[in-house]
Amino acid sequence: MKRFNLYLAILLGFSMVLTGCFDDPGTDIVWEGSYVEIQEATTAAGSTISRAYAQQPNGVGTPVRLRVNLSSAALNNPVTVNFEFSGSAIEGVHYNKVTSGNSVTIPAGEFYAYIDYEVLTFNFGTDEAQTITVTLTGASDGVELSNYATLTTNTRKECSFSIANFVGSYSCIEPGYGGSPYDVTFTEIDATTVEIDNFWDFGGVAQYEFDASGGVTLPEQTIQMGGEGWVVAGSGTYDPCTGSFSVDYTVVRVSDGLTYDDNTHTFNRN
Repeated sequence: MKRFNLYLAILLGFSMVLTGCFDDPGTDIVWEGSYVEIQEATTAAGSTISRAYAQQPNGVGTPVRLRVNLSSAALNNPVTVNFEFSGSAIEGVHYNKVTSGNSVTIPAGEFYAYIDYEVLTFNFGTDEAQTITVTLTGASDGVELSNYATLTTNTRKECSFSIANFVGSYSCIEPGYGGSPYDVTFTEIDATTVEIDNFWDFGGVAQYEFDASGGVTLPEQTIQMGGEGWVVAGSGTYDPCTGSFSVDYTVVRVSDGLTYDDNTHTFNRN
């Protein structure tokens, strides 16, 4: 029994010596550097992603925001991160850079800043796709770039219906009118309805209704033109990407019930 206890004491002592030879896992600081990255490039999709942006009216851009992350302990100094745009997209045509200059600043003690730009969907063709690449090119105070310093977005427009795409100045083509288009203006009434200010090039005010599946109607309505009442009605189709639409219509004078026109109006944006 004494011999057993002696062996046990020796074994325990040897075990304690071995344990003291190894550092406690998790207490060593392996890396003390700092780096910056584009957060959207760190997702499962990788550094190349695809995005479709809803069609917007002419002159209206769709805002896009990318987050630049600083991975480190809080720093006492602000970090300036330089970046550049590239890709097939043309600045001023397919996108506008909103962030001024070519750098953003992560304030001291903070961990992120933003790069902002806007997509100009109204300049994209129906089936057109363009790449917009944002690359971090360097950072101040010895901060390094991570493997996620570049993000490429395959960009296109999504031509879902929006009544805003059918508002504004248009030219109207009316076969049999002499071949010369005339100007009209559409005003939004509600989420599916617009109002024309110059129907038939005779100063008539009429309303058109759109549905989400590509159809447009000129509901039967009585309007005033030239001091007389006229019943107008019709139906047609629209293109959600270009904002153009065509409507087959009839015009009947109230006073005699006669049909004075059975024609097609094609409206194209000016």
